[in-house]
Amino acid sequence: MNKNVCIEDKWLELLDSSEADPDRLDRGLDYAKSGMVRNLRFDTEAITASVKGSYGRSYDVKIELPPLDEEEIVKVKKIIDSNSEIDNETLIELIPDDFENLYVECDCPDWETVCKHIAAVFYEVADEIGKNPSLLLKLRGFALNSTNNEKNIFEKYLDEASHETLRILVKKLVKQSGESYRKALDFLEEKVELDVEAEQDLSAEKFMSVWDEIKWDLKKAEEYGLDEYDQEYRNIDNGLFDIKEELEKKQASKTSRKEFIDEGLSYLTGNGSNGFENEIFDALQAACYEEDELRYLAENLEDSGSPWISGYAMQLYKNINDKEKYLEIRYKNLIHGRDYYDLTLFYEEAGEHNKAVKTAYEGLEKADGWSSSLREFLIKTAQDNGNRQEFLRLKFEQTTARFNIESYLDFKNTCTPEEWQEYEPKILESLNKAWTSTQIEIRLERQEYEKVLNLLLSDVDTRYKRYTPGTDTVSFNAAEKLETMYPKEIVKFYIDYLGDTDSAKDRKQYAAQAKIAVKIKNTYENILKTPEKWVEFAKDIKYENKNRKAFQEEFGKVVKGWKSL
Repeated sequence: MNKNVCIEDKWLELLDSSEADPDRLDRGLDYAKSGMVRNLRFDTEAITASVKGSYGRSYDVKIELPPLDEEEIVKVKKIIDSNSEIDNETLIELIPDDFENLYVECDCPDWETVCKHIAAVFYEVADEIGKNPSLLLKLRGFALNSTNNEKNIFEKYLDEASHETLRILVKKLVKQSGESYRKALDFLEEKVELDVEAEQDLSAEKFMSVWDEIKWDLKKAEEYGLDEYDQEYRNIDNGLFDIKEELEKKQASKTSRKEFIDEGLSYLTGNGSNGFENEIFDALQAACYEEDELRYLAENLEDSGSPWISGYAMQLYKNINDKEKYLEIRYKNLIHGRDYYDLTLFYEEAGEHNKAVKTAYEGLEKADGWSSSLREFLIKTAQDNGNRQEFLRLKFEQTTARFNIESYLDFKNTCTPEEWQEYEPKILESLNKAWTSTQIEIRLERQEYEKVLNLLLSDVDTRYKRYTPGTDTVSFNAAEKLETMYPKEIVKFYIDYLGDTDSAKDRKQYAAQAKIAVKIKNTYENILKTPEKWVEFAKDIKYENKNRKAFQEEFGKVVKGWKSL
């Protein structure tokens, strides 16, 4: 096949045409590189895959292509029937021209058309079709005639080889890696029927072979710590996910599960931290098919000395309805608001509403932070009981505890005019202690423009902006709305907001600065009517960066007239 045309690039042009969020695309690329895309299938006019998310759950992705037109079908069939080689230019014509011609779906909660899981599948598909372009033929419903001499020779050898020769070959191949071994087991499981005992042995072999590989990486994680981009980190993360999935099939033998539970416990109750405690616990819980196994696991966790690990024991006792043991541990570990909230929900679900309410109020008084959920519970209780005064008091506390424009508007809309008259002064008093970005948004909503301007001009964190220009979008958006009212002050703000312009940065930072420069130019030229000041300012920063090609390119893209300055 002709390699001059890059099929991967053509496929990824589809993703570019989607105008997807760059952060989601970057995350999707990380997922693809980290092996998070599983079960990738090319069917007629559809691609399916599952993608492992950040918290262990897999999401199903589907990409459907529109049908080919009749002319294209005839052209490709003619080439296939003639046994001629199909070049990449022909294959590229099988890829749609625009993302809008596709149907994509993912069952994750992201509302965007292209989530990080869909992006991950796109990148994985690009990699696969780059290695094997004929997959596009399969995707479009075409079947190639067998013309590859090497493949024919291999098939001839397979036909002539004895049963024992094939056994030796398979054994040699699967010994090359644990992954090859497990893929062979998966294949045999699908093709060969075994009795129940043998199926249990097979399931045990599959998950224990993964465990034997990753437990050494876990020791390294405990001793040295791992970054999520380290290969060992990905090995552990993927391995624990695979173990959990295999155990959830409920096929593994009791002996193998007991062995895994005993070994896994040492990685939860040891002196160190490996960063995978949640994933290990989930896998251990999946290994417990019976109540006595869940109890055994809980008993070994409750005396760990760590409130975090004891929390796993509480969860298990709750699952097996052992109220006495749950409460015994729970009352020993009431520290944060989330601890009190867990106990509140326990009483509420047990039908003991008065105890739940008492616990929630006690948590608000004694808990060390994390009290938002407790207030939400009590707000709903007060509302259900028709206690308007207590409802508003708690609602006010919740609003100011997590002050933002949304909570401000929600509280204001909840109040009657008379109630707002009472609470507005308290809200404004609390607002003065809030984050500057929150003050700006709320003051802007209240049309207190001079106060917004003062906040913009006084909140100058030059060190922060020096390294991350254009990151404070709240201030930038507010400044845009004040341009015509206070142009002299706002242009000064923009210049400061531009940050450091005389040191090297990456291309992304230059692009952010270029967008700010456009606002400076517009303010000087169209509002202040002083284009000469823009020229003076722009020439200075252009000269400062005369040897920085990336800077000049990014500014040249968006700042009109930049190249001719």
